[in-house]
Amino acid sequence: MQNLIVCYIGQDCEKTLKLSLDSIKDVADHVVFVDGGSEDRTLDILDSYGFYPYENVEKAERYYKENEKYHLIKREYEHENKEANGRARNCYLDFIKKHFKGDWCLVLDPDELTDDRFGDFVKKLKTTNFGKTEIFSVHMRHTIRDLVNEDATYPVHYVANRLFKIDDELFYPETEHPILSTKIPKYFEYLNDFTIWHLGYSKEMFTIIKKYKNHLSKSTSHTPEFLRK
Repeated sequence: MQNLIVCYIGQDCEKTLKLSLDSIKDVADHVVFVDGGSEDRTLDILDSYGFYPYENVEKAERYYKENEKYHLIKREYEHENKEANGRARNCYLDFIKKHFKGDWCLVLDPDELTDDRFGDFVKKLKTTNFGKTEIFSVHMRHTIRDLVNEDATYPVHYVANRLFKIDDELFYPETEHPILSTKIPKYFEYLNDFTIWHLGYSKEMFTIIKKYKNHLSKSTSHTPEFLRK
């Protein structure tokens, strides 16, 4: 049976990180997070989940912990380099090609989470023969401004090549917005079995939610019913 590896790159993503990790933690076999130099509570959150920290890429390669579920690779993000995103993504890709070849990988950003159908899909992923298909573009929805409205630029949106079977032919172009690519032709399909929700355009809501929870815990002038409204 093949495993599912979930990979991230991120930095200073404390607002949404826990939501994202909670959406995949019960079904992922391994989680790899490449941190670009966080200065907020991101590393504390990762530590609370049990991420084993590799202080740099070289130590991740040399001291890989096979029995750990959560792997944190610390790698400074090159903000002034237009190739930075692709280089950071190739970091986790090289890691999983070395240690999880033949398994499946789902890529998420820290401001993305999977919906409630994801667990059932992972069971299907591990028991179903998809034939020659090795790369899927996954259905995605983007919230805008708040958690009610969403981007309707396209009737249906797919995020390209986010789920794939791990092998040596895969790479990320070292560009600003890289899409997973392959050195040899492969079969691609669109996947609707679950949805990735992107919350990046409504991050302000998390400040409001934090304020709501704070008032809910200590307010003497407003009832919970009033605050909820």
